[in-house]
Amino acid sequence: MKLINELPLIAVHLDLKTYQNLRFSIQCSLPKIQKTTAYQYKQTTVQYPKIHDISEYISTGNGMFEYFCMNNHLCIIKNVIQQIPKQTINDILVELVFSELEFDVELGYLLYKNCDFTDLVDLLFRVIETNDLNFVKELIGCVDITVESNYAIRQACLFGYYDMVKLLLENGADPSDYNNDALFSATQTGSLEIVELLLRDPRVDPSDMDSIAFRNACSNGHYEIVKSFIRDNRTDFQADNNFGLGVACDNGYTNIVRLLSDICDPTDNDYYAFKAAIENGNLEILKLILKQQEYDFDLVGFATTHYQIQIVEYLLACGIDPTKNDCYSLRHAVKHQQIEIFKLLLKDNRVDPRIRNNYPIGKASELGNMEMVQILLKYDIDPYDEDYYALKASYLNKHFHIVNLLLQDPRLTNPNILKTIFE
Repeated sequence: MKLINELPLIAVHLDLKTYQNLRFSIQCSLPKIQKTTAYQYKQTTVQYPKIHDISEYISTGNGMFEYFCMNNHLCIIKNVIQQIPKQTINDILVELVFSELEFDVELGYLLYKNCDFTDLVDLLFRVIETNDLNFVKELIGCVDITVESNYAIRQACLFGYYDMVKLLLENGADPSDYNNDALFSATQTGSLEIVELLLRDPRVDPSDMDSIAFRNACSNGHYEIVKSFIRDNRTDFQADNNFGLGVACDNGYTNIVRLLSDICDPTDNDYYAFKAAIENGNLEILKLILKQQEYDFDLVGFATTHYQIQIVEYLLACGIDPTKNDCYSLRHAVKHQQIEIFKLLLKDNRVDPRIRNNYPIGKASELGNMEMVQILLKYDIDPYDEDYYALKASYLNKHFHIVNLLLQDPRLTNPNILKTIFE
């Protein structure tokens, strides 16, 4: 049989079949594995007496067992673990439990059964991550599952492990601990089964922390979970200034908005629901929450600010007042040259183009917007209001096409007005 002198090769290639059928006669000169940084090794040549079994070599405390563990060579580990000192196994299990890497539950269980590991709480938390019910059942008899504010059940809810949550409840976990965080965690994951299981527990209070679990379900778009909360009369649907409806509008969850539109106030929280729907251009949601014609908030002005043409048109058709804040919507449309909205507003007979001393034609002339000026001149306005501002502004900004248009208007009584203005 060929002599193998490089132990790293053994670690990589050795499997159970090879191990069972192969025994090595390790020569005097063998590479010693020394731990440097995490799972990195260097080799130095040292003198060892002859060892006729690889398991005997592994048990001499040289780091090879840890190497096998960190590379998940379970077949080898199972055959040599009885020869490894318990303290060595303990140390490796500690590293495994507190590692930021994904927990290998099969390796963890193998190590746990062959050592005197005492930090069972943290081990329990890592095992719950893997949803290994049998391992957890074994640990439950040895550890208090309610420690750290019942973190075990809160963790299981966050991962969405229904059977694990049920197991922990059956063994004394309190789902109401830490401000009913288990329920909140379940809404984070979106597990309807877990939410309904928890709501059936009399200790759980869905109204805790301003019904934060309900609001979280609305925020994450969990429609069926929101329905479950609505069926539970302990839930405050209007908590935190009707945040549930507002955030559902903001995130575009039409079905949830439909559920809440009749039981929540869309004007609350400074019209958050309306602002979200308009800003996102979500006409379908706006239709669900628009229940009346009169609002204190300037909906048309807000829609104009966000250049939502379709929404402006719908609001005007529904009779929403476009003249609020001294006809802010028209002034904004002119200032930002939003010609489509400008035309829509002027079609509404409630809108007066003469607002603020004929501000619209003055601003349109200043900006050189020929189309707007032409439209405004068709109305009963005074294009020379504010001391001929429109004419002055267009001339000073070299919009001579506007100047000529204004000078041709029959309402101009002094044909030499430019000379008079600039003398």
